[in-house]
Amino acid sequence: MSDANHTSTRPNNRPTRNKKSKPPVIGCLVTFFLILLIAGGVGFYFWYEHQQEIDQEERDFAVLTGKNYNTADFEAFLEHYPNSIHRAEVMERLAALRRLHATWHNICNSQNVQNFRQFLYNFPDTESEYYVQCLHKIDSLDWVNACRRMTVASLSGYQQLHPDGEYAMAAALAIDSLREAEARQREMMADSAFLQAQIHGALADTVAIW
Repeated sequence: MSDANHTSTRPNNRPTRNKKSKPPVIGCLVTFFLILLIAGGVGFYFWYEHQQEIDQEERDFAVLTGKNYNTADFEAFLEHYPNSIHRAEVMERLAALRRLHATWHNICNSQNVQNFRQFLYNFPDTESEYYVQCLHKIDSLDWVNACRRMTVASLSGYQQLHPDGEYAMAAALAIDSLREAEARQREMMADSAFLQAQIHGALADTVAIW
């Protein structure tokens, strides 16, 4: 066989190169996104809880800014939300309510009508639980004072102050009775004067005859 046609079978002594293992890029990305997702979920949970607390605080504050005169509600708000942005406003309203309640309890049994008029001047809130009570006290005490004098002038004075008062009808009836009594008294005085004049005339005639 010819050497030219002979295939060489020499061993390959060159060192084989080991292929470098590629880093697990996909695994790292998955882990990163999982951590990011968990962190985002935890952050959203705490944000949502905080937002819920803020919303609840605003709802509770709205209850106070309505026609609420219960000091216990204001005290409970301050205790539950010690760092509220509305703290100063709530404390100011609470102080005003305490003055309102204290003043009313000091005068509620008074028989001096001026105390109640001063109360309305100092606390003109028509929605206050004491407003109607105060008007009732003023009406009643003015009526009592008018009845003590029991004159047309005093009863008319009550009518002028309370045209729609609880005792307006009673005042009108009393005035009519007083005027009728005065009219009868005038008639009686007139009759008496006429009678006296007749008597004096008769006596004069008798004297003239004698």
